[in-house]
Amino acid sequence: CLVSNIDYDQFKGKMGIARITNGSVKANQPVALSRPGKDKKTGRLTSLFVFDNLGKKEVEMASAGEIIQFSGLDGVEIGDTLVTNEGGVEPAEPLPPIAVEQPTVRMTLGVNKSPLAGREGKFLTSRMIRDRLFKELDRNV
Repeated sequence: CLVSNIDYDQFKGKMGIARITNGSVKANQPVALSRPGKDKKTGRLTSLFVFDNLGKKEVEMASAGEIIQFSGLDGVEIGDTLVTNEGGVEPAEPLPPIAVEQPTVRMTLGVNKSPLAGREGKFLTSRMIRDRLFKELDRNV
């Protein structure tokens, strides 16, 4: 299945969201993240969720056609292919990755020199803003 989105949970870490194209996956199953031209990253699915109506529910197994959310593989990125070694057969080749454009937003952070500096807002220093932006990279591209 091709990872098309990522999410972050404070307790489970980085999570991938993908649609299973063929086969099935199970919770606690050994899997690999594959991308053309790069080495495979192996790991084990610690949790597996299936999207159900407007929410999601944790399941033990998911099969082809279902949209899943999984955790346990910290290095997951958009465009990776989740492959399994079912039945002792050779693992599948990675799917062509999704091309994601580079961000076009440019920011310049500087000292707030206004007379109302420090009187409102939660993030007051540039270090706090920098930390918040790096935290957003876990959830967003």
